Amino acid sequence: GKVVRLLKGEFTQESTYSSEPIKVADNFARAGVDWIHIVDLDGARYGSLSNMPVYHKIIEKLDVPVQVGGGIRSLQAVEAVLNGGVERVVLGTAAAFQPEVIKEIVLRFGSERVIVGLDVRDGWIAVEGWTQSTAIDPKSIIDNMKEFGISRFIFTDIDRDGTLTQPNFHAIDSIVRFGAGNLNIIASGGVGTLDHLRTLASIGVEAAILGKAIYAGYINLVEAVELVREL
Repeated sequence: GKVVRLLKGEFTQESTYSSEPIKVADNFARAGVDWIHIVDLDGARYGSLSNMPVYHKIIEKLDVPVQVGGGIRSLQAVEAVLNGGVERVVLGTAAAFQPEVIKEIVLRFGSERVIVGLDVRDGWIAVEGWTQSTAIDPKSIIDNMKEFGISRFIFTDIDRDGTLTQPNFHAIDSIVRFGAGNLNIIASGGVGTLDHLRTLASIGVEAAILGKAIYAGYINLVEAVELVREL
């Protein structure tokens, strides 16, 4: 129920920035963002939709479309989230371990309402709220998901997340090139300056996710929105 950020995906390193997520989301909307990205960290950790009432209130109050990830691992969970007004769901663990579920979701709701999260640590996919490492190559997940018509992916370098140091430009560029212009890649993790956004735009990502950089005052969100609209 609170607005928090983790450092490198570690639940033991949690910083709370607000106890009023609806107010925070309203500030984002006033800044002119195109989307509000919500991660249900309790859901990601425990596999349940723990904070659904919070993002339903955000949807009721604001006109900005919302995408949600974290703990959404079944057709029933996706149905509950999308029927509640969420525009797009982000699926990670299910994409890695239950691709047949992703196929069902796409058949039911369409590929445009599904984003696959590529959460990467040391070059390999991590799942279950980033608590479990795998030997799965993110590019193999892209290949699998493309068969279902999914073209939008969020790439997160977990070791950059919450650090503000800079995104993993090399890895992001590799993913964009792998997609050969046919994928929409959203970059996440490590963004700390407007120059980082400029570099990501030059690489060819569709969008970037900002979190700690806003809360800690490293980036002015209004300036960031104005910048990316000019790029």
